[in-house]
Amino acid sequence: MSSESKVLDTSQQSAVDNISELTHSTMLLIGAGGSGKTFTIQHLLTQLWNDGRNSIRNNNTFLTAPTGKAAKVINDAFEKDNFDCFNEAKTIHRLLKFNPTLGWGLGVDENLDASLVIVDEASMVDSVLLSKIILALPASCFLILVGDDNQLPPVAPGQPFTDLINYGPVDMVNRLTTNHRQAQGSLIANACLSVLDGEYPVFGKPGENTLGGTISDDLFLNEQDDKEIIPDVVVEICHAWHENKLDYAILSPQKTGVCGVESLNKYLQERLNPEHPDKEQVKVAWLMFREGDKVLQTKNNYQLGVFNGFTGFIVKIHEEQITVDFDGQIVLYQDSSEIKQLTLGYCMTIHKSQGSQFQYGVLVCHSSHYYMWSRSILYTGVSRYRQELHVVGDRKAIKRGLSNVVSGERNTHMKLQLVLET
Repeated sequence: MSSESKVLDTSQQSAVDNISELTHSTMLLIGAGGSGKTFTIQHLLTQLWNDGRNSIRNNNTFLTAPTGKAAKVINDAFEKDNFDCFNEAKTIHRLLKFNPTLGWGLGVDENLDASLVIVDEASMVDSVLLSKIILALPASCFLILVGDDNQLPPVAPGQPFTDLINYGPVDMVNRLTTNHRQAQGSLIANACLSVLDGEYPVFGKPGENTLGGTISDDLFLNEQDDKEIIPDVVVEICHAWHENKLDYAILSPQKTGVCGVESLNKYLQERLNPEHPDKEQVKVAWLMFREGDKVLQTKNNYQLGVFNGFTGFIVKIHEEQITVDFDGQIVLYQDSSEIKQLTLGYCMTIHKSQGSQFQYGVLVCHSSHYYMWSRSILYTGVSRYRQELHVVGDRKAIKRGLSNVVSGERNTHMKLQLVLET
């Protein structure tokens, strides 16, 4: 496997060695984008599977994540590296056999047949969801939580990942400290670190190599003080991505306003995929769907095999049925209840993008959303992208994001319990 042909850095090796000792039933692996969390997990699994001192093997190891998009990111990364994992990564709900009518299939009465469970994007997991995972594990099973503690906290109550980092035993926490993409010259990776430090990011120019290394500039600033102009600028930037059906996303901090998700989605649909006699379309509730539209799945649908956060393109509309191509997975939506789980996917909120990664995109960062901007929002937005990112907006919004440090402190029972135990 390709992961064996590379060398772990010092923090990665330390994490692999420490976790492999299995001194705690729960361990944490923390790292920002570009720190090599997936690469480290591959080496960790290889070491655990080959260690005769434990019962952890490939067939009883399970990987999971809060969203379908995040689970797909794991599977795609493993496939790319030719890393053979017996069980594919699944959403937490799917792994624990959740049924909207019957509830959780696995829990206290019936455990998951596992010796190791790894939860990726663990910063998104709220207290209730983590409790469901723990209740479904046998007493001998080990749990590894993987994530980036600089991202936004869970939408639902609790922040167990953060609480464990701040108040749990020190030796259960393993932090990756080297950003390899920054060392390669990525301005996106460099900006992530700058934002965390409250420093204004370095933006580049097409075709240049500002930081040196092996990566050409991948982060650009398009200053627009007039918010009314921003939709046209976004269209110009992403037109070629849409035509070639590349992996792209436009992010905005909120739904309302001329630069908000709802307005941008409608405008981008009109400009990137206008009405045409050769394109079938169907109206569902207040939304018009058209062949060629970029769409977003908003709920987990186990029957169709699509999950919250999946993005794809409508390839066919026939007699009010919609066929969507989700990155090679062709899905037929046959009734209105299924179709209502879709929305236009040209633009989404930064919160909605958590757990996702995109190759190309635009981050709308304008002061018309002044009170939405914080350091964690800005960091989460920038860190979603891997190959090319255009920030469109004004410097006032960027500076607001850098200066507005929201503590995110929550009063949780887990924190109190951890403090009492230590």
